[in-house]
Amino acid sequence: MVKPDSPKFTGPLRVDGDVCIRAAVFAADGGESKEAATMVRFLSPYPAQEPGRVEPGLVWERTPIKDRHHPNPVTPPPRPFAGFGKEKPVKVEVPGIDRLVGWLRVPRAGVYYFTLRSERQIKHELQIGGEGGPAVSFCRPVALEQGYHRVVITDGLWGNVRRTPFDLPPQWDGPGVSGVISDEAFFRDAGALK
Repeated sequence: MVKPDSPKFTGPLRVDGDVCIRAAVFAADGGESKEAATMVRFLSPYPAQEPGRVEPGLVWERTPIKDRHHPNPVTPPPRPFAGFGKEKPVKVEVPGIDRLVGWLRVPRAGVYYFTLRSERQIKHELQIGGEGGPAVSFCRPVALEQGYHRVVITDGLWGNVRRTPFDLPPQWDGPGVSGVISDEAFFRDAGALK
């Protein structure tokens, strides 16, 4: 509980770890505000990885889903992804999951916010660190070291539809970057499509 004789601060407050900060305003005439509290948490940075040799672009993988209409679906080979907004509409007969797999080059260490949107109400997901890595959702901060981070962008895709996959590019906001993540920030393992 904050009291009139609690330590006073009039400028920036430096903290070195997770802390709950409580504050109130006390007037000279004895009036006081309600106490306010906020929790400050420090994020541990997600470490960069060493990808080996890379080349521009992502790999597009499709995993068909077996159902009563498609008991033995064929998995197509991975192919290069042309880029967000650059793919042509495709007719999809078999339901499945589309994934873009590769690397995201983070220009500077810091806290990043990612946004994934779609004109279709289909859930997109971006994972840093590849399969099993933390899923990054709208307005959830993630601390990243500078360098390459394994990335998987998932898009659910139902069968018997014609549409453009990955229709809207992901966006980020962080040290020195804001807005659409350019295709030049994405890479794949060299030789991944041979």
